[in-house]
Amino acid sequence: MKTCTSCGIEKDSSEYYRHATTTDKLTTQCKGCISLAGKKARAVESVEDRAKRLARLKEWAERNPEKSKAIKERWAKKNRERHNRQGREYYYRHLERVQSFYRNRYHQTKAAGGEYTQEEWQSVCATAKGCCLRCGEVKPLTVDHVIPIRKGGSNDIGNIQPLCGTCNRSKGDKIIDYRAQEE
Repeated sequence: MKTCTSCGIEKDSSEYYRHATTTDKLTTQCKGCISLAGKKARAVESVEDRAKRLARLKEWAERNPEKSKAIKERWAKKNRERHNRQGREYYYRHLERVQSFYRNRYHQTKAAGGEYTQEEWQSVCATAKGCCLRCGEVKPLTVDHVIPIRKGGSNDIGNIQPLCGTCNRSKGDKIIDYRAQEE
């Protein structure tokens, strides 16, 4: 048990962050008081200070991609309802933008030329044994264009590889052929 220097309430040690330089290896303020202080500070920070803080966070995330990804995943898991609500709110707030994206995507795909049948897609998935070619896990597979349509690729089955949704999104519009790595 330890008493917080801000609120003066005695709390269990699990209510404090670890701190290497203090004698008991815990912060002097509880997690709640530290969080509240941060919220108050962010509420009064200037636009320039906010931009600087976010730029520092972005730089840190770029230097520490694994830690950054783990933190984001922990947050999304812990705040599943909030995460889903934010996604829905974004969708409805930007409905015209989202619909425009899918309309443009449809027309780009048609203009790229080439097409494939459901049987051809299932054959490609069967060749990969139902596994994502990037991570190797058995997950629902999505269509990935080896050469993205935005970069001049076609919608022909010869330009298609099966990836799970996560790997497909992380590949983005890069030109990476995971089929060649499979052999």
